[in-house]
Amino acid sequence: MRLQEYSANESPVAAAMSNLRTAPTDAACGWFSLEHLAHGSERVGGMVVRSAQVRKVLKTISRLSPYKATVLIHGESGTGKELVARALHTLGSAPGGPFVTFNCSNLVETLAESQLFGHVRGAFTDAREDSLGYFRSANGGTLFLDEIGELPLRLQPKLLRAVETHEIQPVGSSRSYSVDIRLVAATNRDLRAMVKAGQPPQCGCDPGSASARAA
Repeated sequence: MRLQEYSANESPVAAAMSNLRTAPTDAACGWFSLEHLAHGSERVGGMVVRSAQVRKVLKTISRLSPYKATVLIHGESGTGKELVARALHTLGSAPGGPFVTFNCSNLVETLAESQLFGHVRGAFTDAREDSLGYFRSANGGTLFLDEIGELPLRLQPKLLRAVETHEIQPVGSSRSYSVDIRLVAATNRDLRAMVKAGQPPQCGCDPGSASARAA
């Protein structure tokens, strides 16, 4: 379900740096005036902002937060994608639940399925005990998959099933487990362009799903 998409001409980082450049400093020690930086700002979902561009992002977050639709955040590295994900969690229906993060670029190829969906004891060599995996660890809260464009393509069917049915099956188990989570993903890749070019994105997220642009 497509709820809202946001496109910005100025990044949150650039806006923040603009604020810093105009903030007065203490001539003796060079510290920025926190009072000045806080003037005219607002705090929403753990984010403190002043610029009109970032306020627009916050409005989109406020519109998306009540829904449990999967959200894809697109933006370059360092533009605050995880802050947006945390704000969605804080303003969502289960702010008291866990907020679990995983950077897909750090995923171990041979253990990728186990890392996400867990495994049972004896499922493979060195599997000496059961493991919940990131999906079950985030049950009742939010799972944030950063740099999801780096996720191995072979995991797409299982990820898609988890998104659509809210069920996962640990490696080596014949049992499926229900998970009550909100999935938020982020990438610095242009997934729509990859699809148009005939190169499927290496993730189970629909590039046309609800998205918040942090570019």
